[in-house]
Amino acid sequence: MNGQGRRDSGVTAAAWSVTASATLHLVGAVTSGFTVEGLILLPVVTLYIVFAYFLRRSVRWLAYFVFLCMWIGAIGSWIASGSAVSVPVWIYYGISVCDGLAAVSLLLALWRDPAQVR
Repeated sequence: MNGQGRRDSGVTAAAWSVTASATLHLVGAVTSGFTVEGLILLPVVTLYIVFAYFLRRSVRWLAYFVFLCMWIGAIGSWIASGSAVSVPVWIYYGISVCDGLAAVSLLLALWRDPAQVR
């Protein structure tokens, strides 16, 4: 692995976690039968895909914003799992894990090695 690949690994890991979370949001909407609870997840899919796209391009200002959004998403989906009706609880747990992993990856990328993100 070259130096560039190693240097971008934290941001790349975050981008993949955000992509996985977006996929789980979509699966949640589909498995709910597109109920109101499931439809609430659909705008997040689009937003997370945009986040992942720009994280892969190492956009620094967005990485800070995504860091905050991932913590909010992890906590919010964990809370939502307690009142899940039509979206399976395991999807909310998966979203929490993916969002949490993305936040930790960004934390390490942004604060341990600030040169990683432009």
